[in-house]
Amino acid sequence: MLLRPVRVCSSAMDAALYLAVLLLFATWSTVHVLLCFRLGSKSVGRGLLALIFPPLAPYWGLNAQIRQLPAAWVLSAAIYFVALLASLVGDSHKHASQDNRPQPDFIPIMSAHAEFSRAA
Repeated sequence: MLLRPVRVCSSAMDAALYLAVLLLFATWSTVHVLLCFRLGSKSVGRGLLALIFPPLAPYWGLNAQIRQLPAAWVLSAAIYFVALLASLVGDSHKHASQDNRPQPDFIPIMSAHAEFSRAA
């Protein structure tokens, strides 16, 4: 008995990837807001700046001795950007494969020998 891989319809894969990107963005933004509120309880200025400039949030969180939220921020951001990249790469391949223009069978190239023989 051989096990065969299950083929998933591309539209189902697209929907799953879209849902994954959406949920990962929601996770990342929630962790970001939580981290900014935690920073804001220690320093209002840092909390507001971290809300406006997201890369400052995990850096200042580690400096403020907050351990779990900066780690969750970096992890969720990394997974989100990988999923986003995968969706963009998959989308570009899908559009590239839908190019239905006829491709030439050959490209005529004149050789240097033919050019030389014509001149003589």
